[in-house]
Amino acid sequence: MTFSGAFTGDVSAEMLRDAGATAVIVGHSERRQYHGETDAQVAAKTKAAWRAGLLAIVCVGETQAQRESGHAAHICKTQILGSVPDGATPQNTAIAYEPIWAIGTGKTATTADIAQMHAHIRDCLPEALRILYGGSVKPSNARAILALEATMLVGAGTIVGALAGIYGQAVIDSYLRHVTGFPVASFAAGLRPLEVLAAVLAIVLAITAIPAWLASRVPPTLALDDSR
Repeated sequence: MTFSGAFTGDVSAEMLRDAGATAVIVGHSERRQYHGETDAQVAAKTKAAWRAGLLAIVCVGETQAQRESGHAAHICKTQILGSVPDGATPQNTAIAYEPIWAIGTGKTATTADIAQMHAHIRDCLPEALRILYGGSVKPSNARAILALEATMLVGAGTIVGALAGIYGQAVIDSYLRHVTGFPVASFAAGLRPLEVLAAVLAIVLAITAIPAWLASRVPPTLALDDSR
């Protein structure tokens, strides 16, 4: 894979790192479906992310037809084996299970489905990588999904929607525990309702401010030249 050169419209891993990124999603179903990205190309992008010092979040997931035909586990295993290069560690790689039929459709995998697939994915991995979940998470189901063993939400819309619609100490504690990697039970202990709400809003505002912050850090040389 070419590391640098004249490739207008493309964004390299190094450019993302220079803009302040620490992680990048590769192999999303929309890239696979609409841009024809193969497992081999996803693996190459994963290596590029490693080269730039980024955490690669490798997406896997099945279609509705594949699930209904009983091939969901096989599809995810094939994607993992082809998309995750040798050398993956918890420090440089995470897996995001995003069932295609649950992305933006309002349909959501049951907690039993998620737990079963996460266990299957775990068996396919050579290392104990972190496994994430994304797919139509909403206030009515986020609490149960966050309660699953070693599950973290992925996707800005998923996270913001869940935090904005869920109220209570248990959910805030679970989310922060997964994000920070440390037990933070004392964070919400003893807080009054308004204080809890303020904490949730602070997290939401921090997430929504990220795009503007990244834009302010993009070097002027990356701006489009419309004079041609």
